[in-house]
Parts: sequence; C-alpha cells; structure tokens
Amino acid sequence: MRPVVVILLDGASWNVLIPLLGEGRLPNIRELMKEGAYGPLRSVLPVNTIPAWLCYATGKNPGSLRIYDFFTLDLKKKTCRLSSFKEKTIWDYVSEHGMRFCVYKFRAPPTISADTRKGCLILDNPYRGILPRGLKTELEAKFGEFYLEPRYAIEREGTFRDVMKLVDKDFEIMKYLVEKYDPSFAHMGIAYTDGVQHYYWRDMEERDPIYGDRIAQLWAKIDECIGSFIDFLEDKYGHDFHLFMISDHGFMRADYAFNIGKWLVEKGYLRLNKRARLLLKIRGYGLIHKLMTLCKYGSRVIGIDRPLTDAGLKRLNLSVIDWDRSFVIPLTGELLFINRALF
Repeated sequence: MRPVVVILLDGASWNVLIPLLGEGRLPNIRELMKEGAYGPLRSVLPVNTIPAWLCYATGKNPGSLRIYDFFTLDLKKKTCRLSSFKEKTIWDYVSEHGMRFCVYKFRAPPTISADTRKGCLILDNPYRGILPRGLKTELEAKFGEFYLEPRYAIEREGTFRDVMKLVDKDFEIMKYLVEKYDPSFAHMGIAYTDGVQHYYWRDMEERDPIYGDRIAQLWAKIDECIGSFIDFLEDKYGHDFHLFMISDHGFMRADYAFNIGKWLVEKGYLRLNKRARLLLKIRGYGLIHKLMTLCKYGSRVIGIDRPLTDAGLKRLNLSVIDWDRSFVIPLTGELLFINRALF
C-alpha cells in the first residue's frame, strides 16, 4: 500500500498564494499544481480551525461531533470547559488495520486518543498530548524546543524570527518521525500561517515597508521546506506515495464586525449581572472591549508575565452574564448557546 502524507496548512488562501505563485516565489507548490490536481475546497460551519481539523480527521460534520470550538459552554457550572473528543480518526482506522501512523502537530482537544503502539501522536500543544510517552524528551534532545507560544502583537520581530526557524525545525522533525515509524499514514500540521496572516494582514495590504512582506516571506520558507520534504519522500519511497496539501479555511479582509453581544443585550436575549450593568452605565460597551484587549495583549502594560489564555478570556467574558435570566449565551461571536432552562 502506498503511504499517504498529508500537510495541513492552517489558513492557506488562494488570494494570498496566487499572487505569490505569479511572482515565482513558490516554485515547489507551483510544480505540485502542475503535476497534480488543485482547487478551492468548501470548509465547514462554523469556518474555524476547530472543528475543521477534526472534520478532516473523522469525516464527520461539526453537528455530529458536537464540537464547534476548543471550548464549549457548561450551562450547569456556568462557565466554559475544554471540548471533549472521542470519535475515531483516520489514524485510528489505520491502526486497527495493522498499519502504522505518524501524526505531528495536530490541532485538537486533549481528550483525543489513539493506539500509539503502532505510531505516534503529537498535538499542537504540549499540554494537550504527546504519545508515546518519552517521545517529547527524545525529540527535544535531538532538535531542541519545538513548541512556541506566539506573541505577535507584543514581540513582532522576535516572534517572526522564531516562527521562521520553527518551520525549518518542524519539517526536520517530520522527516525524523517518518524514518522512525515508516508510517502508512502521516500528517503534518502547520499553524504558523494562521497566526502570521492574522497579525500581518493589514501590513500586507497597506504595503508596510517593514512588515508588509512578512506573510510572503513565511510562505516562501514553507515552499522551500516542502521542496526539501518531497525530495526526502522521493529518496525513501521513489514516486510510490500520495501527497495531499489541504487547509481548513481561507483569509480575507474584514471591513466591519457585528457586535452580537451588544445586539443580544439590546433585544433582551442576553441579560448582564449587576457588576456589568454598572460598568455599562459608567463607560458603555467600550470599557468591556478595552478590558478584553488589555488582558489579551497588554502583559507589559499591566505588569504580568503573559496575557490571559483563551480559556481565561472566555471565562472573563462569561463572568458578566446573568445566567438565570439570559435566553441566549454567547461563548464567541460565532458560537451562541440557547438556555433551555428558560423555555
């Protein structure tokens, strides 16, 4: 059976790639397009990294998985919790049929399980899971640290340099794992593209003299690494393997945003507690928005070592809600929960 290799590029978007292809900056991706098949794919709803990665891995839609974000609402405890994941994945089926797998930097909740007697599973965060045990120590001894918490908005230059180095390192680690496990199915996830595009998109559009080429530089680096990786696969397998490059969603400019939380409050679907109502009377919705922004990006301003995590931000947001009188409770701008207790 020919090995199957999947490279998942988070946020890969034709409106970014096509101009770079035209400029000749992505020769290896251009060659793949010439020799293979390509085109736009329809993502899932909601169009988010999670659940899109899980839908690819399971073949199920978000409704079947009941996963729409890394976090879900716990109506009983009036807070949010990590989403739970128990469905079988591609590599589970590969393992059940006696074949080996290698999954590197897959974005998923920490409850994901796999029989790593026939392979390895490395999630995109060290706290979410690395199996088998001892593999993280083995890889760090050979390659050094391979996890990074991006801080684009705080350390734009340093973080970008780290990301460029980590792309090289990730591809070298993937080569090592393929040699070690000789898998029938191999997955490699690259999430840096999503973060870099989020934080340098305006710079790209406005052709900023310092940061305007950052997105293009990252894609050129990835293209270079893809070329080297294909050379490695051809040395190992000849042309006897299948390569897929996929993405979870695209990217575009957002000219405006609809404040769903404010609208729900004004319509009476979402009720705020006394503390929140007092803040609104004093400063309006802008104060809460500024508080969120400060907690997420203002670690230097408020004198803490790191910003709040996504979970911390969501819990802060939920702390202003009157749960007993709210018909609709938003976890994010895209994810709304119905309070069944009031119906």
